[in-house]
Amino acid sequence: MAKTPRRSAKAGKVSPPPRNGATPRSREVADPPAPAPAPAPSLDFIEPMLCLPVETLPKGNWLYEIKWDGYRAQGIVERSRSRLLSRNGTSLAADFPDIAKALAKLDCWRAIVDGEIVALDETGRADFQQLQQKKNRTAAVRLVLFDLLHLDGEDLLDEPLEARRTLLQRLVRDAGPPLMYSGELHGGPEALISSAAALRLEGIIAKKRGSRYLPDNRKGSWVKYQTERTEAKHLRYAQIRSLKA
Repeated sequence: MAKTPRRSAKAGKVSPPPRNGATPRSREVADPPAPAPAPAPSLDFIEPMLCLPVETLPKGNWLYEIKWDGYRAQGIVERSRSRLLSRNGTSLAADFPDIAKALAKLDCWRAIVDGEIVALDETGRADFQQLQQKKNRTAAVRLVLFDLLHLDGEDLLDEPLEARRTLLQRLVRDAGPPLMYSGELHGGPEALISSAAALRLEGIIAKKRGSRYLPDNRKGSWVKYQTERTEAKHLRYAQIRSLKA
């Protein structure tokens, strides 16, 4: 049906029908645009969970890993940017720029990862003295990751250890060097201790299966066994530094 022309306020004049059926008011009053979503707050540094020293490794429902000889580090990723922090929350990005860049390329929106920066010699063993040599370092520097505290808006601190590690393994699966995943060791405590000593490793970490991540806590869900060789080496190194001071 054809639309009937409407009369204007002035008598005798006929206005053309509005296009698309709009009324004068609908042209004048528009719906306000939807407000932009508030940006998510920046992720904060989380105090790292600590290991309780033990004289022997526990048996039973525990997960075992290599104890890496290096610097404890936390990586915080947000929108393709990263922060690389020490166990005290100070920045390590200037000292290890390749690691910071690799973290920023992880396939996620936001994440907090926990690990250890190490320098690996030609046999794959961590060399702490090489790690401290910034100019003449020949060993390959890696960030060995063993826990995931946050992923894409989800706080994972209360998730079981195995669930956090599964998500972490997926996250870093295709990352490649300088990022590494710290795999689980299989075998009994005595065999692992013997192997660690034979391979001249720093020691073994044991973590209670199903445990939560407890920031700044050393109550026994994570324990560490250090080889005598490592303890003697660190003692000698401390003595040398005290003589040079």
